[in-house]
Amino acid sequence: MTTKFIINDHVIFIPNENRIASEDNHSKNISLTTPASRCLLLLLEKQALVSQKELYEFAWGMKSQEVTPNNLYQNISILRKAFNAIYIDGKNLIITVPKQGFYFDKTAKVRKVTYEEEKEEEEDTKSITIGLTTEKVRKRSFIISALLTAIIAVTFITNKAISSNPYDSHYKFVESIAGCQADRKQSIDTANNIKGQYCTAYPYGRHTQISKASTLSCQNPFFVNSQNPVFYCYNE
Repeated sequence: MTTKFIINDHVIFIPNENRIASEDNHSKNISLTTPASRCLLLLLEKQALVSQKELYEFAWGMKSQEVTPNNLYQNISILRKAFNAIYIDGKNLIITVPKQGFYFDKTAKVRKVTYEEEKEEEEDTKSITIGLTTEKVRKRSFIISALLTAIIAVTFITNKAISSNPYDSHYKFVESIAGCQADRKQSIDTANNIKGQYCTAYPYGRHTQISKASTLSCQNPFFVNSQNPVFYCYNE
C-alpha cells in the first residue's frame, strides 16, 4: 500500500520513494538517503519525542550498532535542508532535544494518505464537479425552455389578435365609382369622391376621415394576411 504524508498542505513526503516534493510546484523534488527517509518516517508516525536509539534501530536496522551519532546528525541535517528548500522555515520542522532525541514540530499539520484514499478523494471531487455541472445545465435548459414557451405564447396571442381583427374588417364596400371599388371605414358615413383618371391603375380605394377626408388607392385588394403583402398605392 503506497502511503504519503502531506505536511502543512505544501510538502509531500513519499517514504517508499525516499523523496519529498512541493505540493504547489512539482519541479521542486528532492531525493533523500534511505536512512534520512526512515528517520523522517518514524518521526511522522510517532508524533512525539523519538530517542536516538530508536532512530538508529529503525533507520539502520541490523547495522545500527555501527552507526555513530555523527551519521545520525548528518541525516537529520539532510532532512532539514530538503525541507528548507521546499518550504519556508522548513528547517525548523524537526526539533532537537539535546541528549534525548528529536521530534517533529507538533504545531505542523500532518496528514497521512494512502493511495486508495487519494483515489477516493479524486473520485469524490470528480463526482461533485459533474453533479454541479449537470445541475447548471439543467437550470439553463429550464430557463431556455421557459423563454421559448413565453415567446411562442406571445407570438400565438399576437397572431390571434391580428387574425381576429384584420385590416379589411374596418372597411365596407360602398360602391363602384368610375371603375374604382370604393370602401370606407365603418366610422365614416360617406365615402370620398375618387378621381376617375386613377381608376385604371389603382382601382381599390380606402377612405378615412379624421380632420379631413383621405383616400388611399391601390392596385390590389389590401389584405394583411396575404402571402405577398406588397402594394402599389398613392394617397390623395
